[in-house]
Amino acid sequence: MPTLKICHKKLQTFSATLTKPFRIALFLSQIVDIFATKLIVMKAIDRIILFTDLLIKERKIKSIAEFERVCDFYQGFIANQKRGKGFFDGESLYKIYKVYPELNIDWVITGRGAMFYTELTPHYEEAYELAMKQIEVLNKIIAENKKGQKTAP
Repeated sequence: MPTLKICHKKLQTFSATLTKPFRIALFLSQIVDIFATKLIVMKAIDRIILFTDLLIKERKIKSIAEFERVCDFYQGFIANQKRGKGFFDGESLYKIYKVYPELNIDWVITGRGAMFYTELTPHYEEAYELAMKQIEVLNKIIAENKKGQKTAP
């Protein structure tokens, strides 16, 4: 199995043969891969800190202490979580969700998807209800076809 150094050298040789736009595209794709990998490897508390940083930047809150207060956490909760001295559980996530329902909890837990729910985010209850209606219609069609087969000579 080739070592990382050999793979890197082959990549450099390959990219040298490409035109400048392709080298830029290759570089950008590598950066995106590194960034995506880092987000997935992050812990939930790291993503919560990203979220609080964004809230502070957008001036929705003044500090992490204010975030802790509005979410009904004790002062220092986030710092303890970051140091691994606390317990981040479903109740903690629910407290955050009550105050910030636009935050995608799946993103907090797994790192997949967008930070915020958007109109494009599927609404699972609506999708379930629609699927059940479709199943009901299909069952009626199947029943009608069975009746038609029994009455045919």
